[in-house]
Amino acid sequence: MAIEQKLSEYIKANGIKVTSISERSGVDYQVLCRCLNEKQPLKANEFLAVCKVLEVNPESFLNE
Repeated sequence: MAIEQKLSEYIKANGIKVTSISERSGVDYQVLCRCLNEKQPLKANEFLAVCKVLEVNPESFLNE
């Protein structure tokens, strides 16, 4: 399973709004939506910024 898919499932399962993540992480809303819908890959710096906002260890999405 792709990191973007795992991240999307985590966000949905926890009822977190993508707009909130976008605003707090600095990742453009359109870019984040495309990434979470697996239309484009999430860059490493974007992934780390989102994980920081979510307060989750990035490694938790790597080995599941």
